[in-house]
Amino acid sequence: MIENFNSIVRTLLNPRHPDANKIVNSDNFHVRHQKGERNFSRITLCYADLRGMNLAEIDLSNAVLWGANLQGVNMNRSSLQGANLTEANLTGATLRYANIEGVNFAKANLSQGNLHHAYGTGCNFYQANLRGANLSKGDFEQVNFAEANLEKTNLTWANLNSANFTQASLKHTNLSWADLEASNPEDAYQNYPKFTGSRLPWGVHIVRQKIITNQSQ
Repeated sequence: MIENFNSIVRTLLNPRHPDANKIVNSDNFHVRHQKGERNFSRITLCYADLRGMNLAEIDLSNAVLWGANLQGVNMNRSSLQGANLTEANLTGATLRYANIEGVNFAKANLSQGNLHHAYGTGCNFYQANLRGANLSKGDFEQVNFAEANLEKTNLTWANLNSANFTQASLKHTNLSWADLEASNPEDAYQNYPKFTGSRLPWGVHIVRQKIITNQSQ
């Protein structure tokens, strides 16, 4: 992880790199935002402290926010498409109706976050902490939840078609009425998740509140 981060920084610090002038610190970002700037596409804010900011309806597409502190931030209806939020702290952040398509949330902390109705096709939540988060009615098709903590996460009515749940924790996870077609919830660690009304993958069914395949009977 550190090697990948250092590689990104070295590339962007190259004065010939087209985005070299978009590396900013927290104070600079605060000033620009307070002046009304809303287009921060491709900006680099690694390990920035942006706690509690109102970042609703701004453009952070393809931004690099590796390790940033975004605790309690309001990013409702913002665009983060293709952004890198690896190891970022988004505890209690709200991203309702946000465009998070293809965002890298690997090892990020989104516990108690609100991603209701977010558009997150192709997101990477590898080893992310989503404990108690609200992802209801979100579009999370082809998302990677491998080894993620989904304990008590609300995924009701979410589109989880082709999602990867390998070794994810589904402890008391609410997947009621979710679309799980072509996904693999049977490969997750299951501890009383709810599947009421869910659309399950072919060849998979529920026995005692646990998803199993025909081959595992």
